[in-house]
Amino acid sequence: MAAVATSSVRVATEQDRTAIVQMAQHFVQQTAYTSQVPDNEEHLARLVAQLLSLGVVLVADDDDGTVVGMLAGLVYPHYMTGQMTATETAWWVEPNARGRGLA
Repeated sequence: MAAVATSSVRVATEQDRTAIVQMAQHFVQQTAYTSQVPDNEEHLARLVAQLLSLGVVLVADDDDGTVVGMLAGLVYPHYMTGQMTATETAWWVEPNARGRGLA
């Protein structure tokens, strides 16, 4: 019987930036957003930097330590009410890691 891969979820660090940018590129290239969002690595890198500093980014590591998924969100004062509001900004699981309950 083949071994089943496992994963762990943790808060992303600066060391995860490159993997998160790559997953963001995969998202743009492989979803309906490909016709709406330019595949611009520099722009995505700036977005990831902002999310890492202003938001919360969780990543899922495969059993070998490879980052295979992410969930990013922000908490901010709502522009109309001033109430603190949380929103999901982005999420992605690499196709080869899907079906393992990461989402």
